[in-house]
Amino acid sequence: MAPVCEGSAVEGAAITITNANGTVMEPNANGTYTLPIGEYSYECSAEGYASATGTFRLGTATENVNGAVTVEMPMKQLLAGAWDGETMTEPQKDADGVYLISTGAELAWVANAVNTSTKDDQTYCNASYKLTNDIDLAGNPWTPIGKSSSNMQFLGTFDGCGYSVLNLLIDYDTESGSTLNYGLFGYVKNATVKNLSVTGTVNATSSKNIGTGNLAGIAGQA
Repeated sequence: MAPVCEGSAVEGAAITITNANGTVMEPNANGTYTLPIGEYSYECSAEGYASATGTFRLGTATENVNGAVTVEMPMKQLLAGAWDGETMTEPQKDADGVYLISTGAELAWVANAVNTSTKDDQTYCNASYKLTNDIDLAGNPWTPIGKSSSNMQFLGTFDGCGYSVLNLLIDYDTESGSTLNYGLFGYVKNATVKNLSVTGTVNATSSKNIGTGNLAGIAGQA
């Protein structure tokens, strides 16, 4: 297994290999794996890099070189100040009362503020926000901004100012047939979201039928 970033090996990475039955495979003493033919998934993490996930298949030994194969695991280096997946920091406002967002922790604060709004106080749902940097979410699980509940929808203005939100990760597994609205924003109504690009992964799976919903990079439902 070879974690790489732009063609260079990533040192000190932690790798987890899981087979199709959900069993975690144990590495050999030298860090290699001896795996039967089949389908596998992997998760790879390293300090300073976004966590990487993926799948690979091992076919017959004759498909490989001397019965061995190297699986490359592409990883992305994080920006300085990348979000740790937990911290929430209230952003400063400019002279016009617009929230200025420069870190993942500040963006996470916005999501929490909107998603905990009440019928009597929708200040954060209606507020204006502006990015002042690219934001790196570092592949940490993200809770979208805005919910379908009438008092938690995003109704304000979000100006990306040409910056990007990077390494978004939404990996949702549900047993219900509820409607899914997932992206950087979950539910947007009569709002303005502009000058923004988002990169990352949005996955949704269910053992039951999923209701009519939307999965998108920027807004799940608008």
